[in-house]
Amino acid sequence: MQQRKPQTHPPHPSRSRAPQENRSPQERVISQGRHQRTQIQLQQPLLNSTRRITRFLLIGKYFARAIHLSCNIRGVVFVGREEEYRQQRLKVKDTRAASSRRARQHHAESESDEEDPEAGMTERELRERQRSLDAYAALVKRFPVLKQRLDECSLYDDTTLYEILLSTIHTGSKEARANDTKTLKTKIIDWIPTIIDNSILAVKSDPNDFAWGRLNQSVLKSERGINNKRIAMLLLPWQDAQRFWVEGKSTVDVDSIMSDIRSGVIPPLKSDSLPAFLFSFAKYKPDQIYSGLLFGPLLIAAFKCIFTSPSSAIEPKFVRTKAGNAQKLDIKAVTPELLVYVAAQACALRFVPYPVVFLYGAPVQWREKTFRALNEEFFGPADDDDNDEPALDSDMALLSEHFQNYIDSDDEDANFSSTGQTSSPRQTVASSTVPSSNGSTAQDQENTNHDVNEPTSRSAIEDPMALDKEHVIDNPDYVDEESASQENDNDTGDYGCSRSDCEDEDEADEEYTQLSIQRGRAGFRGRLIYESDDTTQRVPKRVKRS
Repeated sequence: MQQRKPQTHPPHPSRSRAPQENRSPQERVISQGRHQRTQIQLQQPLLNSTRRITRFLLIGKYFARAIHLSCNIRGVVFVGREEEYRQQRLKVKDTRAASSRRARQHHAESESDEEDPEAGMTERELRERQRSLDAYAALVKRFPVLKQRLDECSLYDDTTLYEILLSTIHTGSKEARANDTKTLKTKIIDWIPTIIDNSILAVKSDPNDFAWGRLNQSVLKSERGINNKRIAMLLLPWQDAQRFWVEGKSTVDVDSIMSDIRSGVIPPLKSDSLPAFLFSFAKYKPDQIYSGLLFGPLLIAAFKCIFTSPSSAIEPKFVRTKAGNAQKLDIKAVTPELLVYVAAQACALRFVPYPVVFLYGAPVQWREKTFRALNEEFFGPADDDDNDEPALDSDMALLSEHFQNYIDSDDEDANFSSTGQTSSPRQTVASSTVPSSNGSTAQDQENTNHDVNEPTSRSAIEDPMALDKEHVIDNPDYVDEESASQENDNDTGDYGCSRSDCEDEDEADEEYTQLSIQRGRAGFRGRLIYESDDTTQRVPKRVKRS
């Protein structure tokens, strides 16, 4: 059997491509640009989505602010991936060595050939390597999607995607540092006068006893820093800060400190110094250097400016206008890395590694107490949604207590009326539930006397049928239920159908329902009776008055 050839169609005129030499210069430029855009999209798949780019930009911003300020992201990822490959190779060799004797012998020979990356490194290089490994571990733990993308790049040998990832993260890191520096540069000059005056008042001194020079945005940069009296008092090392913040009484003490700074008696800040702006001297104790540490007003203002909003730096902001960096980066607690980053931005010093090491090595009780207070200062009180029971002085506890002492309002009115007060409409209902001498209630005795098919004589709230019957009896057009039902069954009316003519009960019910609907649409006005004899399930219906 001969196979049928597929039918071919000529290309559409609009889709057919003319030879390159027959195209106009404008068409050639358009075609070349379209080809270049296609190649860029194939080589840079991350650039197709702004959302994907934004995710890795946020990773870079988080890395600079919350992991490490000065580490290069390329070096961190390179060292971390290299250590991962090394650990994987060692794990595979250990698995093979455990399987056979020959493999164990080969493993012993190859283990000596395995290069140790730490061999020949100096002590400083070892610290830098360990710092990079810690930063990489914290980064991939915080963002597992980054490790997935890096593994894909290694699996498919995609160096282009690898470079795009690292360059995007590096760009986010640079943007975070630049934006924070720019914000603090314009804000911190306006904060310092207020912070100095409030701090002097906190240590029970009068700010008017000190004569300060002017400090605002118009002051030259050469008149700032240690050349300005206010800023110099915040940049004093801790060993010399007591001369002003504890012992200083007037402008004479400030002038003496400034002369010692110019002469070199007070040394400049170093990477292992603790500036005065890190301390809150309202909580300071001379014999305890850690008292008031990390509660400095300038440090707290800078932290709020960077991670919450610039408007909440000095005064609390009760109305949130937009999300801050802490909410964008999902930062919910203060860490030593965050405090060190803010301190470095405020002071522009590279004392990054030392405070982090010492803060993590501090006593556990002091660290927990300090960071708990800082979390309440920056992010508000801790959320108590996990508590199973409300507090003793809360509204829910008061409501629970009132529920335990609950008294029904009907019983309360009945007790009130039994004391000789004016009777209320609820008295009838309450009195019907009072037990009689034989042990049964008056309500039970009443239920035994009346007919089951009749509505009870209780209030309308407990039995709406009683209310319906009262209205029906008062109606002059009232017709007895049984007589109306018999009359309705025998009367065909104008519709030519009676309930007794139907042999099938289901068909009769359906036809009778349609008849009632037609009568209702025709505007019949009759009394309200109940079709069923069961008092628990009574269906109201409209019947025509004869």
